[in-house]
Amino acid sequence: MTGSTPGICGGVRDDNLRWWESLLGAREGAEQTLSTLRNKPPEAAELGGGMLANYGYKNGSGDFFIAIDTDKCDGCGDCVSACPHDVFVVGEDLNDPLRDEPVAMVGEEHRKKLKYTCAPCKPDRNRPPLLCVQACKALAISHSW
Repeated sequence: MTGSTPGICGGVRDDNLRWWESLLGAREGAEQTLSTLRNKPPEAAELGGGMLANYGYKNGSGDFFIAIDTDKCDGCGDCVSACPHDVFVVGEDLNDPLRDEPVAMVGEEHRKKLKYTCAPCKPDRNRPPLLCVQACKALAISHSW
């Protein structure tokens, strides 16, 4: 029975049902986020130990993530100047409010199209080292594809 009970309780049952449904929706969203974090890009696992910020997406054609180890990143901005497509920005790490130093991150406008934005730097054959990865002296950047 999902309808409200007439009388003293009024719409309490409906309100409780909506409350539980909202909790379940939040839980499903959290489980999806955890699932995404558990399926880290392969190269990200090689970075080791630090806090990884994964920017990108996963679709039917693959995983397209740039991972930045924020514990290693010193916010120098070398990746910003090395990237010909302005994918990176340096700024405050909103996920770590205790961090005083800036950190590199993928700009919001590029996160849902990394496959296409980064394509010119990723030829199918004889792929040279990526400019952003080469520029990062702290070895904090990796790509999943």
